[in-house]
Amino acid sequence: QKSIPRENLRYLPACPFPETLALNSDLDTAIADAELLILAPPLAGLRPLLARLRQYRETHSGSLPPFLWLCKGLEAASSKAIKKEIEEHTSEL
Repeated sequence: QKSIPRENLRYLPACPFPETLALNSDLDTAIADAELLILAPPLAGLRPLLARLRQYRETHSGSLPPFLWLCKGLEAASSKAIKKEIEEHTSEL
């Protein structure tokens, strides 16, 4: 797996992520070990990520750790606020 930078050089240079924060681009691995998921997809990746969370829940005994979203703006296909889009797609998560 490709190494994930532990610092956002563009927006937060010289402010590395804490060592206790596990960075992982593999959703199955991240969910399996998480106490809390911090999800930060680009807006274009929001719907596919919601579908993957739903799929994971259905195939892994229905449980997901709590999660925190880090995205903002309007969903391109529907012009809905991201909060509304997430509420509609996560009610069963």
